[in-house]
Amino acid sequence: MNLFRRASVATMLVALIGASLPTYAAIEIMEDGLDDRPNVSATLSDTAIARPLMAAATIGGIVVFAASLPFSILGGNVKESAKTLILEPADATFRRCLGCTTVQDDRKMVYQLNAGESMQQ
Repeated sequence: MNLFRRASVATMLVALIGASLPTYAAIEIMEDGLDDRPNVSATLSDTAIARPLMAAATIGGIVVFAASLPFSILGGNVKESAKTLILEPADATFRRCLGCTTVQDDRKMVYQLNAGESMQQ
């Protein structure tokens, strides 16, 4: 009976430790991704090249949206075309952190939302 008890306790401990390892690994991966902040060259290239190009894409999207608006109204997809042609380029231009990729910015937003929820509780 003593051998059975030891074996069952050992099995339960191994199962608990094994089940908790993926959680710790996910937390470590998330923190590594958040610590991977943009460096100076990414920030400078984003400021000098990417942001002006995205601003031009936003202006171009406004022009294309205005030209296609009568057809969008007839098709009933004004919201979708506005989102695709204006809102998404403007969001990438003006709301994304400087030097961040869209993936880094999305991770940052999710992390901030989760941190805010845990502080409210």
